[in-house]
Amino acid sequence: MAQEILANSDAIDFIIKGEGEYPLLKLIQSLSSDGSFNHIKGLAYRGKNLGGSVKEGHNMVSDFNLEPSLIKKLFIASEKLPYFKKGASILIEASRGCRYSCKFCIVNDISGSDVRYKKPEDLVGEIEAYLVNFGVNNFKFIDSTFTADREFVYKVSEQIMARNLQKKIKWGCTTRVDCLDESLLKDMKRAGCYRMLFGVESYSQQDLDYYNKRIILDKVKDAFSLVKEAGINTKALLLFNQYKHQELRELKEESGKLMALLRIIKADDMAYTPLIIYPNTLIYEDYLKTHAIEKEGWRALLDGHLIPSVFMPEGRILRFVNRVKLSFLASKLLNRL
Repeated sequence: MAQEILANSDAIDFIIKGEGEYPLLKLIQSLSSDGSFNHIKGLAYRGKNLGGSVKEGHNMVSDFNLEPSLIKKLFIASEKLPYFKKGASILIEASRGCRYSCKFCIVNDISGSDVRYKKPEDLVGEIEAYLVNFGVNNFKFIDSTFTADREFVYKVSEQIMARNLQKKIKWGCTTRVDCLDESLLKDMKRAGCYRMLFGVESYSQQDLDYYNKRIILDKVKDAFSLVKEAGINTKALLLFNQYKHQELRELKEESGKLMALLRIIKADDMAYTPLIIYPNTLIYEDYLKTHAIEKEGWRALLDGHLIPSVFMPEGRILRFVNRVKLSFLASKLLNRL
């Protein structure tokens, strides 16, 4: 929707389709020289859309390893950046792409379904470089499913322990409940993993099936139990689907069932957010058909708002979500979870 977005937002001048490192470099070079953009594939600007489909692999970076020896040179303003202060945590990527196809997700549209990985030795070298040069010792892997390839995770853990970093760093990751086992968790714990986030999404198996999560609730319960036994902190990522609720009484039921699930899995933390649906996703098309949203509703995203629900105003949605979060925190403080 490059041209639609450009037409509806004066704040956006260029859009790069797919992964942006190389097209962005070419764009900067063009802006600082002759201002000609016609040679940059996958670039869109007002009146021009220079082709290239992300789904066909356009602008996919095959080798995105970050050379450890360049870390210090690349971050020339490090002492002024808040995320390099003592105790800070930084984000780091081990892979790109996602082999799953959840109805609401757009990762496949950006980085494709073929997962590409950094070399384990380069990845851990990158971590070590942050530690040695800046004292950063807390990392979060931003991969959609960090443990999708278990052999890769074993190799990363081996590299961390081979360099004796396991007592100097700690790290967390996001993954799926069906992509781990007891042996892997023990290895990750030994290598410094202290936190795992899971896309649980819902207390309802019907919702999970609709989202095409391809997991069952029993697997969610088993995974949280395994992770806690391994001594790793857990966080449940949950969605409030405001597009299916029409009456206030349904919100009370939603809250009660959600808290019941959290009591069962004993999550250490949770994130509860309204559902953000993006144009051209399967879920977007579904809700257009059921008239839960309007065709041009996507424009609200450009202003930082949710796509309006015909059933519930945004203010009520946000108040409900915040109320559930407060209930979770109160229950934790009172040791009811």
